[in-house]
Amino acid sequence: MLVVIVVLILLAAVVQRITLAYALKGVTYKAYASQQLVEPNQAFTIYSEIENPKALPELFMELREPVPWEAKIIGNINITGDKRYTTKRFYIMPRQRVISKMELSLPARGNYRLPLAYMYGGDFLGVKSKSKTFPFLKGIIVMPNRLESPQVTKALGGFLGDVSVRRFIMPDPVLTVGTRDYTGREPLRDIHHAHTARQNRLMVRQYDYTLEPAVTVMLNTAISPVPPRYHKVENSLCLARTVFEELDNAGAKFSFITNAKSSYTERWNNVPDGLGPGHMNELLGGLGCASYATTRETYGDMIENAILKCEQGRSHIILTPEDDELVHPQLIRLREASGGQVLVITPDGIVEF
Repeated sequence: MLVVIVVLILLAAVVQRITLAYALKGVTYKAYASQQLVEPNQAFTIYSEIENPKALPELFMELREPVPWEAKIIGNINITGDKRYTTKRFYIMPRQRVISKMELSLPARGNYRLPLAYMYGGDFLGVKSKSKTFPFLKGIIVMPNRLESPQVTKALGGFLGDVSVRRFIMPDPVLTVGTRDYTGREPLRDIHHAHTARQNRLMVRQYDYTLEPAVTVMLNTAISPVPPRYHKVENSLCLARTVFEELDNAGAKFSFITNAKSSYTERWNNVPDGLGPGHMNELLGGLGCASYATTRETYGDMIENAILKCEQGRSHIILTPEDDELVHPQLIRLREASGGQVLVITPDGIVEF
């Protein structure tokens, strides 16, 4: 009996050393979300995928994943004392993959960046452990809410006019004046298959802008940096989403210019004409990441640059927290230079030039 006990102790010591030496060796981890762009308070799922490719089991593992302070976790998930990490304990057999999930929601607009995830692997007896860090999600972006306004919907309906409606219902190929490269923002119906095959890359039809409405949406967030007034900027971001979706639903291609700063992409402040899901995701993602930091340029400078670059026949929709009479002369010049309408929309009302 004593010999058996000694043999078992030696065997346990060997297994202990081997499992500790190979703990977490080759183990891979990745996390991904069911959606990166979500509505406020919309439930989404974060999946964690852990794989053990080696011939030895991982008998003790612990995974700690970050959770935003503001997040509401749905379901029973163990959270550590600081309420910033979920803790999951499990084991993985040889050449096995484990997928766990966490369902949560976020309450307000923003870019919720998440730090590293931590993984711990222990020995046979769970006395000692090793750790690894893995990059977690780049971030979850919560879009602004729509600001429902019958007045805005009615104004946009008149703004687009009958030409937009006729083109959307019955597009006439005679209006096509050429082709250009596909950017991912155009609807699939605009792809020119013959030119795509000839150029060996996706090409889309370029319509005649004398008959197709050309619209630029401009967003101004330059406002006195007083916290009680930030809600006006927030309302302008919500208005921007409403305008984007109204234009997209009407089938009107539109570009976007803003002086706001956003952590989404560097090119977000100047997005060319587009339509469809790709175009909308880029615009809404930028709105979700927009900050109240100093702007790229003043309201007046943004309009002045638009005057210098405007196209003949292009109309402009300007979204701003407050109507500023000081820029009215510039708005009149913008209308005269472009020959199109200029519509200023604030959370308090609409002014047409």
